[in-house]
Amino acid sequence: MDKNIRIITKLNRETNDGKVEWARYNMKPTSLQNSEEVIGHVYGANVLNRHFMIYKYKSKGYNYDGDPYYITDFRLDLVNHHFVSEWSFPNDNSISDLYETIQYKSSNIENFINEYLDGEDNEEQESTWL
Repeated sequence: MDKNIRIITKLNRETNDGKVEWARYNMKPTSLQNSEEVIGHVYGANVLNRHFMIYKYKSKGYNYDGDPYYITDFRLDLVNHHFVSEWSFPNDNSISDLYETIQYKSSNIENFINEYLDGEDNEEQESTWL
C-alpha cells in the first residue's frame, strides 16, 4: 500500500479512536485554486508537531457546449504554523473517508445516539414481559 494512503488510513483510524482530534477552522485554505470553493467545514489537526488541514471543495468546469458543471472533491494538506499549505496529499478516496470520520466525530452524534436510545432497550424488555 502506498505510504500516503497508509498515513491517511492511520489518521482515519486514530481519529475514529479519539487519538487524533480535529478542530474547525474559519479560514480559506491557501491551496484552493482558480474556481475552487470550500463546501462545509475546514478542519485541522496537529500530529507529531505537523499541522494537517482537510476540506471538501467544488470546482467549476465547462462541457463541450459551454455549460458549467461542478466537481466535488476533498483535499488534505500539510500546512505550516501560519496555515499556509506546504504540500497536498495526492487525491485518493481515503481522504473523503477521513473527512466523513472527522465530521461524524466533531458532530458529537455518537453521544446523541447513545443518549437518545439509552432507554429504548429497557422499554423493549418491559414490553416483552407484558
